[in-house]
Amino acid sequence: MLNVEPTREPTRPQPLSERRILIVEDEALIGMAMLQSVQDAGGDALWVQTDRAAYAALRGIGRSFDTIILDINLGEGTTGFDVARHARTVAPGVRIIFSSGSPASWVDDFGVPDALFLAKPCTEAKLLAALDEVQETDKAQAWTGQADGWRQASGAVTD
Repeated sequence: MLNVEPTREPTRPQPLSERRILIVEDEALIGMAMLQSVQDAGGDALWVQTDRAAYAALRGIGRSFDTIILDINLGEGTTGFDVARHARTVAPGVRIIFSSGSPASWVDDFGVPDALFLAKPCTEAKLLAALDEVQETDKAQAWTGQADGWRQASGAVTD
């Protein structure tokens, strides 16, 4: 009798485990793709499509977010910039990533300090790299006490 152990697929690393991420994206396909990418990487994510839903999520009792990924143009209502400013009043240390097809210079003009800009369209790898980058930058700033305004996501990850 042959005794064969069943093969198991290696477990995928969970780089976003224990991270709570709010995704504010009005385009359904983009929002669903971002949500799936974050969840597949182990993150606890909530996706909303409107500014009103984002404000409600930020008021949610018992729910806080480590990072917020925001589209700039949310269609109706206020912009992603407005949501980011509100988020920083509620949770000053929340990490902000603006993900948009709008010009990066808009983040400099209207964004919040220490935000990251991720140009759309972007791949899952670039999204996860941006999430990693804001986490690592946050750690580095804790050591140095320095912040330098918004940054464009690094080009280290290729498509």
